[in-house]
Amino acid sequence: MKFARQATGDPSGLILTRDRSYHGASYAAMALSGDSRTISPVDPARYGVVHVPPPYAYRARSVSLDAECGTMAAARVAQTIDERGVSRLC
Repeated sequence: MKFARQATGDPSGLILTRDRSYHGASYAAMALSGDSRTISPVDPARYGVVHVPPPYAYRARSVSLDAECGTMAAARVAQTIDERGVSRLC
């Protein structure tokens, strides 16, 4: 997070990360993680974190193929970038 913001020169830039991922136990890492158990102690929006769904075919019950699930997850990332604006992301 720190390096991405330093590289872009935007200390308030948004960080895009996956739901259901694990990044550590510090407050910033818990904000990145997208684990429902860390939402109450840490507010991801406060850290500029935006979560997108992972390519996880087991949870995407409407999708039967892993490749199709990956394509849908990539489309969701693109949609989130379009909605938030590429200039706001680190």
